[in-house]
Amino acid sequence: MTSLHSFLAIDMPALLAASLCGMSASMVGAILHYRRVLLMGDALSHSVLPGIVISFAITHMVSPPMMVTGALIAALITVWLITWLDHITPLSTHSLMAIILTSMFALGVTLLERLDLSGLHIDIQHALFGNLSAIIAPTWMEGTGMTLARWTDMLSLPIRFLAFSFLCVASFVFTFRKELALLCFDEDYAKSIGYNAPFLRYGFAFILALTLVSAFQAVGAVLIITLLTCPILTASLLSMRLIPQMVLAILLSLLAVFCGYTIAVITSLNAAAVIALTSAIQYGVVTLYVNARKRA
Repeated sequence: MTSLHSFLAIDMPALLAASLCGMSASMVGAILHYRRVLLMGDALSHSVLPGIVISFAITHMVSPPMMVTGALIAALITVWLITWLDHITPLSTHSLMAIILTSMFALGVTLLERLDLSGLHIDIQHALFGNLSAIIAPTWMEGTGMTLARWTDMLSLPIRFLAFSFLCVASFVFTFRKELALLCFDEDYAKSIGYNAPFLRYGFAFILALTLVSAFQAVGAVLIITLLTCPILTASLLSMRLIPQMVLAILLSLLAVFCGYTIAVITSLNAAAVIALTSAIQYGVVTLYVNARKRA
């Protein structure tokens, strides 16, 4: 019984947090992939850090609305910088994204070291790999009674924030799935038939920022980048249509979370890093499978 309580107190919240992050990132990553700006997700995921740090430095409190606002402002600044530099330099857009993402993350790390953020509980290691092990329900360890209050302890603030983010992403993608698909393939045609392209673009930018900031403290930059890219790239090898790709990406991300977390617990390794590695291995295995079928 002690093992069950330990699982429900420590492992279940961490698995739930990583799973919610994976599902949200898979849906957002599918849109980024179809718009051929997948690296933009990497750039924005790195710009989240300075946005979170500055919002906390101003408010001196851990407030999800303020964190999202800071992250969204930083994301918009990142997009503006990439667009502006794209017009005044001969470098490719992908090269500019690489420059911006490293610069923004370096700025965030510098701010972390210079400002007193002890109340935020974020350091450089947590910025990279998150803090899944800290998402626990402490009162589970005090006894063996399974009351309703103890079950709700599992829904800590990070998990509630991740769940809210997932519901927003899922609602937006499901409601505007046709419009988003058309916008990905032909934005000019979407405008010509009356679709509100700016609303879709800014709405998508908001759910992208929401996904990144909700996942950042729990899983870190390494895992969120992996979950934005690897599942959808793996799914694209198995299907050519947007919705099936999105569903496959969600299933692949959940499989990577459960397998990676189990391996991390057994080997005492960092859970976020192992989950990211598991997702990358999935891509390698599926690539070999698809190539083998082509040769057959």
